[in-house]
Amino acid sequence: MQLFDAIVAAPQPAALVTILHQDGSTPRTAGARMLVFPDGSIQGTIGGGLVEAKAMTLAATVLQTGVAVTAAYDLAGANGQGMDMICGGRLEVLVEPLDALARAAFAELAGHLGAGRCATMCTTLEGDPLQVRRDVFVDAADAAGTPGSWDFQACGTQRRLTEAHAPPPSLYLFGAGHVSQATAQVAQVAGFRVVVVDDRCEFANTARFPGAARIVVPASYDNLFRDSELAEEALGPHSHLAILTRGHRHDATVLAQVLRTPAGWIGMIGSRSKRVATYQRLRQEGFTDADFARVACPIGLTIGAQTPGEIAVSIVAQLIQHRAAQGTEGP
Repeated sequence: MQLFDAIVAAPQPAALVTILHQDGSTPRTAGARMLVFPDGSIQGTIGGGLVEAKAMTLAATVLQTGVAVTAAYDLAGANGQGMDMICGGRLEVLVEPLDALARAAFAELAGHLGAGRCATMCTTLEGDPLQVRRDVFVDAADAAGTPGSWDFQACGTQRRLTEAHAPPPSLYLFGAGHVSQATAQVAQVAGFRVVVVDDRCEFANTARFPGAARIVVPASYDNLFRDSELAEEALGPHSHLAILTRGHRHDATVLAQVLRTPAGWIGMIGSRSKRVATYQRLRQEGFTDADFARVACPIGLTIGAQTPGEIAVSIVAQLIQHRAAQGTEGP
């Protein structure tokens, strides 16, 4: 996701290097990308070493000619390539000028993922000189394979790459105070898509949360998932909900609503005594111990955190721990 944004924002001219497929052991697998600029600087990596150096040299040529090419590398040094690398595998890369059409396709893909939607990009390679065409499909991940999958196939005179992408895991912050502000910053670094929810526009705004994917300012905390923009959000196993409302005044109201969602992780700030009082109140509404077992309260790992920044680190560390247990990866 971060590299997609970099591709869209990359200054002109630039070349994009993509590992199309690999056999055996290689430093990076299919899907790794890097940008190469005329001054020789790069962003991203395809694994370093001689392979990356040769790809950078090829990228310099592509920047001069404006023509996309593919190249195969034998990391064992066979075929006289002299890679002299211990990996022993083989890989093929696509090196292309980053033109307006490529940027537009990656911008469309990044836009869908940033909005929490699954999307699939299909890239077709054909002709001599090589022509590269991309198409982006929304919510087509199931048709192409598991989100995160990468499929490279020969189809007659064409070669076709299909890559299915799922959006990054989302973190919904209910409350826009100091702890939420710090948590948003740390969570973004850790690869979470952040959505901020608070009924005070003077707190929930882009000046305080510049990296948030979405800021929701509801009329009240009642019926959040029906009467606010949150109704447009698709909550699921990769949704993380942190309840941090001001003075805890709305925590119980929010918790009662989020417990009715399929969110994969729910956390609530506060002391153990506050937790007992909140749970007792919600039991009167029909909630059970099985419901409360879904809630991390007090929120965050126990690391002695005191300041908003320290508390934010403890919360995001707990989120990363949960993400790892699910078997998903960060950025």
